[in-house]
Amino acid sequence: MDVRKLILFGGNSHVISLPKKWLDLNGLSKGDPIYLETEGNKLILNSVISQPKAEKMEVVINIDKGINETTIERNLFGAYVHGATMIVFSGVELKKHSNKIIQLLKKYVALEIVEHTGSKILAKTYIDSAEVDVHSFIRRIDNTIRSMLLDLKECFESEGKDMDELIVTILQREENIDKIKRMLYRVIFERLKNPATKESENPLDNLKNWESIKNLEKISNQIKYVSENILLKHGNCKDVAGYVERIREMYEEIMKCFYKNDVHCADNISQKIKECRIEFEKNFKDNGRDKRQIILNLLEYLRDLNRLTY
Repeated sequence: MDVRKLILFGGNSHVISLPKKWLDLNGLSKGDPIYLETEGNKLILNSVISQPKAEKMEVVINIDKGINETTIERNLFGAYVHGATMIVFSGVELKKHSNKIIQLLKKYVALEIVEHTGSKILAKTYIDSAEVDVHSFIRRIDNTIRSMLLDLKECFESEGKDMDELIVTILQREENIDKIKRMLYRVIFERLKNPATKESENPLDNLKNWESIKNLEKISNQIKYVSENILLKHGNCKDVAGYVERIREMYEEIMKCFYKNDVHCADNISQKIKECRIEFEKNFKDNGRDKRQIILNLLEYLRDLNRLTY
């Protein structure tokens, strides 16, 4: 055992010398940081910062009498986002709901069934929050929304089987966005709860990312609503096609400003959104309440997304 004596340094501090062998072994020299941890009466020195070990967290979802599929879905979402590494479904009504549970699990990234018996379904997650590049996934969501808006534009110009196929494509794209969204919520929640998960990241960036994903999700859901409820009910909807195209153009401008954090550009787009809304409310009468509300919603979500550039 190597023993070192404390040396008084200044008025209140004490120092000890470190063994040269340990410094050489860890490639340390003057000015390099050394990280300190305390465990009771122990002081532990590290040449690199120690990352917290991922905690195993098991959540049991009871599938008892009276439970409905909405509650199962909500409980699964909560367990996944809050960082559960293992999710167990068990209870007297498990057999009745097992098919639905299996379908729900397919909607999540890196959540796989590892055990399925008559008494329980065990799903395990395989996500390392520290390794997920949130910004690249936000770009992926953005690119998918751009494709959905282009699909929607084609829907307005199509009919019959062609339009039906485009609508199916839009719904599939929106489902993919939902999977990514759930995974990102989980990752960001973990980083907010434990900032050491990603030391290089500003916690405020995580909050901004969370808001960005939430607004992108609203836009994708609204596009889905247009295709699923408006087009199928009212046909090609040429009376709103021009406004949807303007929304698509403004959306692309907003995201360009967002990536560059260009406040001046965002101010200009804010004015465009306002002018578009005034024009729409003036010219589009109440002959199609669903269609009217969908455009107003999209303009509102564009405004909220644009406000994240500051």
